[in-house]
Amino acid sequence: MKIGLCGNFNLDALANGLNSRFGDQEIITGKDGAFFEELTAPFGGFTSLDLCIIALDWRELTPLLDGYAFGDDPAKIADEFQTQCQRIKKSVESLRSARAIPVLVFSPMNDHRPCTGFINRLLDPSPFDLFAQCQRLFNDLCRSLTDVYPIDIEEIGARIGKDAAFDPMSRARSHQPFSSSMISAIAAHIHAMVAQLRSYPLKCIVLDLDNTLWGGVVGEDGFDHIELGTSGRGNAFVDFQKELLKLHKQGTLLAVCSKNDTCDALDVIERHPRMVIRPGMISCFRINWEDKPKNVVEIARELNIGLDSMMFIDDSPVERAIMRAALPDVSVLDLPAEPELFAGALRACTRFWPVQLTKTDSARAAGFSRNNGRTVLQKISLNKEAYLKDLEIRLVMGRVSEQSIQRAVQLFNKTNQFNLTGARYTQGELERLAGLPGNGLFSMAMTDKFGDYGIIGVALLRADTIESFALSCRAFGRQIELAFLIFMLMHIREKGHEAAMGKFISTTRNAMAEGFYKDAGFELISESAGESRWSFDLRQPMPMVPPWIHCRY
Repeated sequence: MKIGLCGNFNLDALANGLNSRFGDQEIITGKDGAFFEELTAPFGGFTSLDLCIIALDWRELTPLLDGYAFGDDPAKIADEFQTQCQRIKKSVESLRSARAIPVLVFSPMNDHRPCTGFINRLLDPSPFDLFAQCQRLFNDLCRSLTDVYPIDIEEIGARIGKDAAFDPMSRARSHQPFSSSMISAIAAHIHAMVAQLRSYPLKCIVLDLDNTLWGGVVGEDGFDHIELGTSGRGNAFVDFQKELLKLHKQGTLLAVCSKNDTCDALDVIERHPRMVIRPGMISCFRINWEDKPKNVVEIARELNIGLDSMMFIDDSPVERAIMRAALPDVSVLDLPAEPELFAGALRACTRFWPVQLTKTDSARAAGFSRNNGRTVLQKISLNKEAYLKDLEIRLVMGRVSEQSIQRAVQLFNKTNQFNLTGARYTQGELERLAGLPGNGLFSMAMTDKFGDYGIIGVALLRADTIESFALSCRAFGRQIELAFLIFMLMHIREKGHEAAMGKFISTTRNAMAEGFYKDAGFELISESAGESRWSFDLRQPMPMVPPWIHCRY
């Protein structure tokens, strides 16, 4: 990976911090203050970047804001800030005109000791209000550009302490404004951001119960004597559950893996008045006396997600060590010894940082919980077709819109098992490919009697070829992938082609989809080095949409 670093101060210290974290990744460091030129007319190493970081000291970029005193014209300051935002926007657009790459930009950082002192917030306008307005302008800048993400310098500075964030001596002597501790924190933050951009967030948290969601062992201490309340240690467990609930609302799945008596454990989850996490929020239960790695494998299989999409949380260092040894792909959170620190440890974990958030993400975890109802229905149905007809599956297929492009990007980048090529795209890349003549980007949304899944399938067509095809694991087992394929074949035929082509590229995770084209009636035309190409004669009859699926195009 080739990372460009440019900005308006001496970047040597930050480049060293990044090098220490990115290992053998190449860091291309720009000249002090030359970032506009390096972005607008890239040269040298800046012509072939995979990611670019714009490191800014906004005090120098917007001197009117830095020098603001009560009585100054706030409109002029906002205009100056907006002008600089527009310059940055044009520069980023110029950089990305040749190659759509992610860009990370330093946010402004507030003056933590204004000369107006304790009446700062009472003034109209106050320096606080003016800075908040400029922050909104900066946020608007990032929102207006695809794949541009803010590096929240304000949050990082607040976390380590603003007195400790700046180094006036370093700024004066070497034109580097930040302290060594701030540089280290910024580099760590950037490393975490890049890790999420490359691998996407974890999908599921697997939770122990005793001494993790509550204090004590319910099988020994009893329902009325576990620690779970509004004061003392009991409040710490409530706080931890509140953090879990926030992640659940962002779409993170919750599962339970506990060595416990099932009735005792479920009684607490269902009835305890201080429980925040309730049964309907949990997508999968394994409450038994089996080895926890075995249970985690079963949870992954039931939820149709990979082990590398899961995090295991358990108060026991022994259980955590066993999990690491048995299932190294599973992430393990090191909980502190004291429950009062649990919530902070989870907040500090960056592996759940979302790259994007949509309404589909918010509904995802609820959808998995609803799937428990589908599983029950499948078990009591006399046969699979009867079960599928009972689901009342309805699909809506069409071109990806401006409102759904982010969801399309997520599906390609987060789907592993039913991803026919394993392709990953940035939003900019996907928009560019979809806009080329003869190409098309299509999505499929699904509802059934249990609820609305939103968009669960996406495909990129390049002329007569299905270039990429991904289907969410939430939709497996219903043959909706065949209905989506038929829709694409119809589209290719309508464009005047006599044959449709399909690609399959084998990855370590998509073996389940290997026979998809063959089962759909395609013929193998070539195969080498894990890649196969398939053809379907559009002059022959189309496959039939399964009778339990209702389609709208």
